[in-house]
Amino acid sequence: YEGGKICHGIIHDFAQKAQSDGSRVIILHMPFESFLRKTMAGEPKPYEKIWEKLRSEFETVDVEPILLEEAKNTPLNRIFISHYSPGINQKIGECLADYLLSENASENQDWKCGTT
Repeated sequence: YEGGKICHGIIHDFAQKAQSDGSRVIILHMPFESFLRKTMAGEPKPYEKIWEKLRSEFETVDVEPILLEEAKNTPLNRIFISHYSPGINQKIGECLADYLLSENASENQDWKCGTT
């Protein structure tokens, strides 16, 4: 968990600076293929503790639900083409836009794509 503490410190410092400059901080959760495979296998996320902490402190948008939904019909190697496939990138963009344009975006701190 030491790495998580370092990660949290970096994100927290960045967020404070961004907020002091008048920016809104939103953390977008985009899991790697290996982490999505673990989730699909029912294994815990190796970063779960830090993710929970970040979710409690910042606005978050989680695209994992749309990746899991897509994985029901599409092999992961077609979803993750070096990073994400063009189709998944579009779905992620649409989810983020839906969140940013929603009337209660700042009130709904923990937004999960495909479930809201």
